[in-house]
Amino acid sequence: MTKPGDQEDTAHCEHISRMLARISDKWTLLVVRVLGRGPCRFNALRREVGEISQKMLASTLRDLEENGFVLRTVTPVTPPQVEYDLTE
Repeated sequence: MTKPGDQEDTAHCEHISRMLARISDKWTLLVVRVLGRGPCRFNALRREVGEISQKMLASTLRDLEENGFVLRTVTPVTPPQVEYDLTE
């Protein structure tokens, strides 16, 4: 038999599990660690992270942006400058 708070606890645990699944892979943790120091452009971020491919970094940043962890700012100059930063 379930107690009244059990469903609420289960929902809370599921929410935490989904959040951890979003950020627990190797590249995401490394990208978040670098961005924790401050905003960074793509190539500088790639150098700081290490042996990550351009495709994997782009994919990781896209996922983080879609999930609200990273803010992507495009400066309209020639060529365009794109900077990534962690959201609050």
